[in-house]
Amino acid sequence: MISHKHQCIFIHIPRTCGSFIEKYVFKEIVPIQDKHLTSKLAKIKYKDYWHKYTKFSIIRDPWARIYSLINLDNTYTNCKLVDGKINNIDGYLSRFTVEDIPVETDYRYNKIEKSAEFKKSMLYSNFIGAEMDYILDYDKLNQGLPLLLEQLKISFNMHEIKTPHEKYEHFYTDYARNQVLSLHKDELKKYNLSFGKGRINGIPHEF
Repeated sequence: MISHKHQCIFIHIPRTCGSFIEKYVFKEIVPIQDKHLTSKLAKIKYKDYWHKYTKFSIIRDPWARIYSLINLDNTYTNCKLVDGKINNIDGYLSRFTVEDIPVETDYRYNKIEKSAEFKKSMLYSNFIGAEMDYILDYDKLNQGLPLLLEQLKISFNMHEIKTPHEKYEHFYTDYARNQVLSLHKDELKKYNLSFGKGRINGIPHEF
């Protein structure tokens, strides 16, 4: 999304509290065709503002995010919980992987992109690119978000941001756990990610 009022561009990875940011922090309704744009698409769409506005995104523990995706809407991921567990993410991989490169474009509004710029095992990097001014941690929004809001000169009651609290490890089989790891294995250190580090819930469930 783009906010001319706050002069910023938000790259919204699905299930990272983005709708909460849009609705309650920016108080703006995002046009449906602008939902979940990758940075590559956003740079084209917002070319007149890309180098002028503050660009940011939110990343999340990938195992917590994939669980949230599947638990929310299995039609998006082509996966489902079986007896409360994720046995595999084969459906997700078939939908969002092109030539072994993960590119999670929101298929409802945008076609999957094909480009040599994208890299294997770097799903978040493929989505948000390399030009972000801020990359926030979903599990630490109450720490990182105030710095961004200060930059954008936005007043917001941080008590609205709750800290996620529930563990997710028991939802994964070893096979599914390793599948998610493979999607991000070349960027785990870059973003300080590891299995069991993040949490689910806490942040209002609809976001």
